[in-house]
Amino acid sequence: MKKLFALLIVLTFVISCGAGFAAEPMTYEIADAHNHYTDWVQGTEGVDSYIECMDAAKVTDSVFWGIPLSKMWRTEEGIDRETVRKLDISPRYWDKETDFVVAYAYAHAKPEQQKRLHPFLCGINGQDKTSLEHVRRMIQMYPGMWKGIGEIFSYHDFASWLTYGDIPHPDAAGYDLVYKFAAKYKMPVVIHSNMTAARATEPLYLAQMENAIRSNPGTTFVWAHVGVSNLLIIKDLPAIADRLLAQYPNLDFDISWLVYDDYIAKNGRLDPIWVALIKKYPDRFMIGSDLVGHFKPLENYKGEIRKYDLLLNSLPVDIAKKLAKDNFMKLLPAKGITLLPEDRITI
Repeated sequence: MKKLFALLIVLTFVISCGAGFAAEPMTYEIADAHNHYTDWVQGTEGVDSYIECMDAAKVTDSVFWGIPLSKMWRTEEGIDRETVRKLDISPRYWDKETDFVVAYAYAHAKPEQQKRLHPFLCGINGQDKTSLEHVRRMIQMYPGMWKGIGEIFSYHDFASWLTYGDIPHPDAAGYDLVYKFAAKYKMPVVIHSNMTAARATEPLYLAQMENAIRSNPGTTFVWAHVGVSNLLIIKDLPAIADRLLAQYPNLDFDISWLVYDDYIAKNGRLDPIWVALIKKYPDRFMIGSDLVGHFKPLENYKGEIRKYDLLLNSLPVDIAKKLAKDNFMKLLPAKGITLLPEDRITI
């Protein structure tokens, strides 16, 4: 009986290894595909702080973008700037400054830090068709720096409700110009666009997102959080995601923030439907911490990015490596973008 039991253990190990699963839990190298260098008042802890957190969490690479909205510290408010940063009720406005903060930080980072950070442009309002000029201007001012577009905002629950001006839908004219430019230069586009409205259950805004993706087949879209955000309850989300991935080869998903916490691994238990979906499309998902300008203490950042270990260790090793790092890295152009002569503008 003891010999039989030992044989069964060996067979189980061989079968697991043959299927590509790690015999023991692994700590995979990660590329953070969703993290904000600046906060809602364009403040930040800085590059050194972020790199220290990356090292502690075994994160080799990261997106390097700001946030396209800033909270307004209004004249009549007798509170301090730090309080404004934390308030969820502060009004917001579109702020291109975020890209200049990122550009300055990257330009002054150490060369070994620059190799690990991948700058994206996000100070873009899709309602404003001059946004493409901003993209071209920033690339012209900082040639060879930028690698992608995002995270740009469309429908975004509290942020949208509190922002001055119209909410840009994902297929807005200003965004469409940027999408086509991104296709020309092979720059991925990361977009936050809620799939539906708060407390609605039908995907009210899905058709607009599909129109953007379908109208720009040469653009690689990364839909942040699979369209999930605060107060959203989306019925049959895995089935919707499955259909979209099958229909649109230029679409990938970022499973950071609430889609992971509330759908994929709610209460620390993996949903087998989501695990099966990731296995079905192993090249189409990526992960991120989604912190906003503030990363320390080290355990805070580490906890937000290493929470995916639960999911990674449920997958075959080759798929886990893709989800952890490779899928994000393959989206990036080989080097930062330099404008072609026809796209240069007068500065």
